[in-house]
Amino acid sequence: MMVYCKPVLKIAIFIFLFTMPLASCKKNLKNDICFALDTFGLLGTKEPMLELNLEEQAIEEPFSLAKYCKEEYDSILLLVPYTNTENKNFTSLKMSDRLRNKCDNNTLFDSFSTILFIKDGEVKAYSVVDRNYVDFATNDNTDNPRSYSFEQQFIIDKNKCAHLYNEQLN
Repeated sequence: MMVYCKPVLKIAIFIFLFTMPLASCKKNLKNDICFALDTFGLLGTKEPMLELNLEEQAIEEPFSLAKYCKEEYDSILLLVPYTNTENKNFTSLKMSDRLRNKCDNNTLFDSFSTILFIKDGEVKAYSVVDRNYVDFATNDNTDNPRSYSFEQQFIIDKNKCAHLYNEQLN
């Protein structure tokens, strides 16, 4: 019997088999497989992933993430690399287990940030932002998740670093 596999899935499985250390028990192997598939974005979540296209945002022009969203949310939670996902700002949110695991995994990598879109204490959507396009990791030096109003204004500098925009200071 032949099983159809998407090309991306084949690549992910190939990379997993040749780069991940062999697990000593079934539980570790299952976790390793899920981690590899999740890393390549092959495991979905009930919460939709939003494509924000922030690479098109003009430099030095204030913007809010609301500009890129069709839905209204109460707030956003920014998870940059190495964010402490044990913090109550993150653990208190309602979200699927798969998204919670994806967020935990994403904070292990230096190449992107994750933005959670929250309404009534529940994550309704998320986005993964490549730090080569916009780097949100420059706002402060804390390793805790950063919570902002959905309408919070940001500004991107010439180095593609996002900063909080304050009309009185800028």
